[in-house]
Amino acid sequence: MIECSGKSCRVSGAVTMETAGPLLRELRQRIAAKADSIDFSAIDSVDSTILAVILACLREARRQGVALRISGLPPRIRTLADLYGVAPFVPV
Repeated sequence: MIECSGKSCRVSGAVTMETAGPLLRELRQRIAAKADSIDFSAIDSVDSTILAVILACLREARRQGVALRISGLPPRIRTLADLYGVAPFVPV
């Protein structure tokens, strides 16, 4: 689920293989509308799919000319990012 206020959005619930497609579609729309902040502090479960969501959002923001800030990622995301070799690209 995504809640937005102004240019800030907050993701809650699960970010998994099952939820990633609809979540990413909505986040891309929000970024196209110039959302510049995504807070993941309210998520309750994740799998490695969250890395794809984050990277896709950052690519979309760059394409739209938006300086996107990602916050609230669980500490274990750093471990996943290291494991998959994308740690330099994930703002954890």
